Amino acid sequence: MLAMCLGGVVLTVAWVSAGAVGVAATQHRAAAAADLSALAGAAAWQDGRDPCAAADALAAANGGRLVSCRQDGGVVLVEVAAQSPLLLGQRWTSVRTARAGPVGVSMSSPARPHAGPS
Repeated sequence: MLAMCLGGVVLTVAWVSAGAVGVAATQHRAAAAADLSALAGAAAWQDGRDPCAAADALAAANGGRLVSCRQDGGVVLVEVAAQSPLLLGQRWTSVRTARAGPVGVSMSSPARPHAGPS
């Protein structure tokens, strides 16, 4: 009887730990996708291309979805969302913000929603 109870406790702890690891991985994936998207947007702006289109493509390639994107004076500000695998019966969404651009340049207004596919 004690062995069954201990086995149940071990399984419960393992299940909860796996869920916590999944949520943490989703947060890291969202942060990485946001950082890379902002960098891609800033590079695209310097090349004369659409920064938000470049940021959107890179966010999708890294398992994220571009939520908002704004370019102001060479600085690109993005918000990227990533969704977890099914955990505890639902999917968890993590949203992270990143900016990239020349040193010493600041932004003058908040990010606008991205009009691309969701």
